[in-house]
Amino acid sequence: MLFDIPTLFIAVLLAELAGLVAVGLVVGFARDKPAGTSKAVLLWSVSFLLVGLGSALIGLHGLIGKAPAPVSAFALLLIGAGLRPGAVAVLFGRRPNLWLPLVLGSVWIAVSMVPGIPVSANAGILCVFGAMMLSALMIGWLCVNANREKLATVHLLAATMLLETAAYGVLVFQHVHLLFIGFPDARDAALAVHYLILRLVSAVTGAVLLSAMILEGIKEAFRVQAHTDPLTGLPSRPSFLEAASTLIGLQNNTRAGYSLIVLEIDGFSDLESRYGQNMGDALLKLLGRLCHQSVPDSAIAGRTGGPAFGLCVPDLSQAAAGSLAARIRRQFTSEINQTTGGRLSVTVSCGVFTGQPGVDVAEGLDIAGRCLWQAKSQGHSRMVFVGSSDSRAQRRPPANRMAA
Repeated sequence: MLFDIPTLFIAVLLAELAGLVAVGLVVGFARDKPAGTSKAVLLWSVSFLLVGLGSALIGLHGLIGKAPAPVSAFALLLIGAGLRPGAVAVLFGRRPNLWLPLVLGSVWIAVSMVPGIPVSANAGILCVFGAMMLSALMIGWLCVNANREKLATVHLLAATMLLETAAYGVLVFQHVHLLFIGFPDARDAALAVHYLILRLVSAVTGAVLLSAMILEGIKEAFRVQAHTDPLTGLPSRPSFLEAASTLIGLQNNTRAGYSLIVLEIDGFSDLESRYGQNMGDALLKLLGRLCHQSVPDSAIAGRTGGPAFGLCVPDLSQAAAGSLAARIRRQFTSEINQTTGGRLSVTVSCGVFTGQPGVDVAEGLDIAGRCLWQAKSQGHSRMVFVGSSDSRAQRRPPANRMAA
């Protein structure tokens, strides 16, 4: 063998440190990182460092003067293993259980210090292998259940963690059949080589996949930002049109129509000039929230430009679309009155287009926008309808108006 066992234990430390530096460089140079990235990387780095130090202490035990006892090494390994799921949890926006690995390490040290309870290499190895196995299993579970964006690197990390879980399970099974007499025997056994190989592979793949997850997360954040209105969280106009076109395209084989509703706050520019941008943002957020909450799951709500919001609802008649728009307008005005104690009254006007699946959504949205323009030209709190069967729909919306 080119390297002896202690040297391989030191190699694990170097591999963990190299992975730590690699992840740190990726995070350091990456811009617009998702929230929690720095904290997650810090936890992962501490985990790498503790596991590497624990492995190094095992390799040095009995070789360099009075090297620390294996009790300390096993405690570091237990804490390091427990911190890994916390790092991944932070990346997914969840609260990590940092107290659990600290409790495990403290309990191990406390039990080892109790008089009459000898430090057992078998118990330490089983505890470490078990902790590593549970850590990998928890990371795999997080990747499967918390990957809302369906990132490919997260799926790959989940598969890697499941393989690691199985590998540690094999090590536990092997160890049960190799009850060592003392710690040196356990350290120098072939089982230690298997552990070291697994740790080296885990260090490399962990660093690579964590870095890839961060980079893919940044890419996904940019994609969402490009398709989402940052103020209201609703789809932007291009994203709204794309989603609505897909939704209506699914109805091409049916005779069911759809309705497009465009709503806008009356006198928004004057309100923002008088009360400030914060008031304007609050009004837009309120209308966006009401639009999102009022439509069924099968519908699409989005911000179609400036203070205007659009709704695309499949299989909705003109009368039902008018009722939906009127309900949103009433709720908006009512909440403003309640919030300001009646000192401020703000209304909403809208335009409604009802068409068949064959009518292009972008064209229908343009018609609904012209309906809105005509409604606002008639005063506040107005509504104008038009249907695709109306021969004038392509040129000018008919004066079919309804006040709130």
